[in-house]
Amino acid sequence: MHDWKEIVRRRLTPLPLEPGRREEVIEELSHQLEDAYKEALSAGASEPEALRRSLAQFNDWENLRTDVFRAVKAEELPVWQQRGILSPKRPWVWAALVFSLALLALSGFRQALTTLSIPMKTGPSQDGFFSTRTLAQMERQTAAQADARALAFVALHHPHIHEAARAAEKAIAMDAHLTWISSRFARAYPLDHNPAPWIARLMAWDPDNAFPYLLEAGAFFDKASSETGWMSRSPLEQRRALAAEPGFLNPMQKAFAAPKYDNYGTQRFELDRAVFQQQGWDRPDLLMFAEASRPLPNLLATRTYAQYLVMDVGGAAEKAGRDEEAAAQYRTAEQFGVRMQRASNDLIERLIAMVIRQISYEHFVPLLRHQGRMEEAVLMESELADLQDAFGFAREHRAEDGAASRAAPLVLISGAVVLVLAVATLAWLGSVILLRWKENGGSLLNYFASVACAAPPLLLLASLGLYGAYYPYVRHVDQFENEGQLARDLGPFWESLAGVWMGLPLYQGSWLRNLLWPAVWCVVVAVIGTIILRWVASRRQSLG
Repeated sequence: MHDWKEIVRRRLTPLPLEPGRREEVIEELSHQLEDAYKEALSAGASEPEALRRSLAQFNDWENLRTDVFRAVKAEELPVWQQRGILSPKRPWVWAALVFSLALLALSGFRQALTTLSIPMKTGPSQDGFFSTRTLAQMERQTAAQADARALAFVALHHPHIHEAARAAEKAIAMDAHLTWISSRFARAYPLDHNPAPWIARLMAWDPDNAFPYLLEAGAFFDKASSETGWMSRSPLEQRRALAAEPGFLNPMQKAFAAPKYDNYGTQRFELDRAVFQQQGWDRPDLLMFAEASRPLPNLLATRTYAQYLVMDVGGAAEKAGRDEEAAAQYRTAEQFGVRMQRASNDLIERLIAMVIRQISYEHFVPLLRHQGRMEEAVLMESELADLQDAFGFAREHRAEDGAASRAAPLVLISGAVVLVLAVATLAWLGSVILLRWKENGGSLLNYFASVACAAPPLLLLASLGLYGAYYPYVRHVDQFENEGQLARDLGPFWESLAGVWMGLPLYQGSWLRNLLWPAVWCVVVAVIGTIILRWVASRRQSLG
């Protein structure tokens, strides 16, 4: 004969009830097993089959143990006495937590986590991407080590222009080859900053470069357009007004006649990358944003002057029959565009250079045909066709970059889920440790620990999902040869991510920034509310 009480006691242990109540439960369940056993035997079943049918009443003894305790005590079974698949006694729960922490050792995973904190802003008028505290500490270190390059880094990225200018003066005094950092101060921002001395210093140091002259003309264009409202005029009126201003015309003439074009992008990229490596910042995303804040000449002013040179000066000369003079103007604009396009790794700058070349070719080709210079005209037409193909390729490349637009919301959503689950996992870890130390730590705490036990394995799955979605964009700062490659590899993804953060529509009018965080907040409130309601219900049952 089977010892039914022993069978029940062995399967329900531990059952943390008072001894008398525990024995009552065991007695009741043993009778149920015995009755089922006898019923099966009377139905003609063999002894082993009858035993199997009897025990099959309670197929999941762990759930039965939990339900019995909940029915008697009106609360959850103590978490450290649970034996479910997600119980803290199960090693795979802690293994999931360890593997989640181990992912932090991967540089790519840490980069993926930064997608939740990267500031989506660029441009010289924005605050820097490096804290003033970090830059101040770096400046103190460079003063002791006489590191001019690190001091120049501070000058390029300090959010306060006057502090940056002070650092720039020190860096240039230590190494005159760093005079190119003066370009950072070539824009009149803030209003109490005077860019003229910095532009003059740059011109004196690099007189054969078109870039400083473009900065000077751009500074004049910015000031005049804000004061006189040129932007409201027609393009022809703008060109005529600018042609009458020596402050704009003279530096533009020097820029288009200069033998070289260097926007100092290569020097800046190499300096920033070296400092990143020196500081141990393996953050190509942050490096990309830092490069995006590099000052550019006023490209609208540059294109406007090219149109003036070709359409107004060259066009007037061609109408007057002065073909050689017209050809010289067209050639000046075309050669400047070539120099600018070849020297720059910035996409916008190269596109403007291509526009300038296109404007000159469209006027130059008919003139060459009129002069009977057919071979030159055919060659220039071929270059014009190549430019138009390049424009088309750029538009198609931007439009068809679907991988980045799909990956960005996946990374952002996965990152948000990881953040929520990480908080839940920390809360679960704290609760189970507290309940291990003090088993009767409270029914509400025990209920939370029982519910939140799914957080560690879910955190691991979400972390793997985040890493997998971001993996195609994992890079290291030493993998890039120039800022152009950096922008090509990472730019589409981060532009898509910025669009998500800024609320651009993703899927049929879904606005992630407006929906995600309210949804997360609703989930948090729902979870807390459910826990409180369950606790109140258990208290009522225990008092009743």
